[in-house]
Amino acid sequence: MSVVGLDIGNENCAIAVAKRGGVDVLLNDESKRETPAVVSFGEKQRFLGSAGAAFASTNPKSTISQIKRLIGNLYNDPRMLFAHLKKVIEKDIGSPVVDCVIGIPSYFTDFQRREYLDAAYIVGLRPLKLMHDCTAIALGYDIGHSDTQVTVVAFEKGKMTILSHSFDQNLGGRDFDEVLFKHFSSKFKEQYSIDVFFDSRASIRLRVVSLRIIISACFPKIIMSVVGLDIGNENCAIAVAKRGGIDVLLNDESKRETPAVVSFGEKQRFLGSAGAAFTTTNPKSTISQIKRMIGKLYNDPSVQEDLRLLPFDTSESSHGGILIHVKYLSKIWTFKPVDILGMLFAHLKKVIEKNTGSPVIDCVIGIPSYFTDFQRREYLNAIRTSEESDKPLMVCHLYDFHFQVQDIFPFSIGLRFHDGENKRHQEYNPFPKGIPFPCNKTLPYHGWIKCYCQFFYTNNTGFLVGVSLDIGYFMIGPSQPPIAEKVVLKVKMHLNINGIVEIESALLVSNLLPKLPKYSTWIN
Repeated sequence: MSVVGLDIGNENCAIAVAKRGGVDVLLNDESKRETPAVVSFGEKQRFLGSAGAAFASTNPKSTISQIKRLIGNLYNDPRMLFAHLKKVIEKDIGSPVVDCVIGIPSYFTDFQRREYLDAAYIVGLRPLKLMHDCTAIALGYDIGHSDTQVTVVAFEKGKMTILSHSFDQNLGGRDFDEVLFKHFSSKFKEQYSIDVFFDSRASIRLRVVSLRIIISACFPKIIMSVVGLDIGNENCAIAVAKRGGIDVLLNDESKRETPAVVSFGEKQRFLGSAGAAFTTTNPKSTISQIKRMIGKLYNDPSVQEDLRLLPFDTSESSHGGILIHVKYLSKIWTFKPVDILGMLFAHLKKVIEKNTGSPVIDCVIGIPSYFTDFQRREYLNAIRTSEESDKPLMVCHLYDFHFQVQDIFPFSIGLRFHDGENKRHQEYNPFPKGIPFPCNKTLPYHGWIKCYCQFFYTNNTGFLVGVSLDIGYFMIGPSQPPIAEKVVLKVKMHLNINGIVEIESALLVSNLLPKLPKYSTWIN
């Protein structure tokens, strides 16, 4: 089963699919990884994505773009874009897609989050989670087309914790574009007496030219790739994160998976797919399943069980480790498992450099979360093993695959009870700014059996002008049959995985009755 990740940007959209073999950033019909977030309405049909963007200059009045800025602001929803991206995914993977994860800005309000979820459900998607943009990319900052988001992240063993979010909803790449556009507009007016502000088509063309100037001036200076390696017991995989998305690289056989095999012949050594070809013809000198041996003792029962099934010769070292014996260059050679692992790393490094056309220095390596300190050190030692020089192959960072991500909520949410009386109830702050979520909170209520819970943002810091601080109301009760006019309740509320507030239950406390039936209803 594939899990799909969707990122609806203000200018472009991207799709990633996690499946066996790695993560793919999908190509659209134009073989591009970014799909314009544009919908154009023609005389007889509707055009989406790249097709819609083509009409930006010829049909500007009916071509809708930068829709993300309008989500949740009284009108507009992203259903058309979600439906279009769903078709792109299904065409690429050849099967229906349901489960997805959707990236959103950390500053999205409760209403905007619900809009995204509703739009996804309507087109047949089932969002597993709304994930904050900077949490998804695990970077310190992200300058988007229309906003800037900053996140402070702490990496620990097996866990990434978000410490802080900050953002400016009104500062993004388009603001830099606008400075250039205004500059060239004034030059046109000054030299040619042409005011592009009054000609929508001329305005769009000038904006395109301004963007090309930015691209040609900046991008050659900031090209940088981050490499991820996964050494499996049977196969290896390589992913490269660079401008435009994440690529799972192909080896010389145009496959995403490279066998974790080293074969030693009479005159040379064969690695990867070439090594795997000798598994049956040269089994005594073809080494595989090396990952299971890293950092293990020779007398370990699990090691003995593995070695019993492998054809090559092994023995115990003076320190109790594993030694591997092979015939190579007409004599018997002895290697440690870490030596073989180092050969695989060197081979994968060559595959990366052949694909990217540039040297690779830094890398991230995936390891099982159960690896001991010694096994982790062995991986680092393997990276430092190079037969060609005394220098390390790459600077390496280890990454546990069983990785937990703990995000925090960027706003403070308050709660107020209303029961129809003029009595002023205590105001609560169940979810303060920076609280880890998802999370639960239970608060007391004293009053009439039928009441309303009002949730609201406690300050307007970071909100756009005109955005309401009210989140909405939940109604509790009345009970059936009536119990009493006034009661004491314990109200359990939940800030869910998507950053949306819910009432889970109301418990009648005064005479220790069981939980009331769920009469909580969203009425905003």
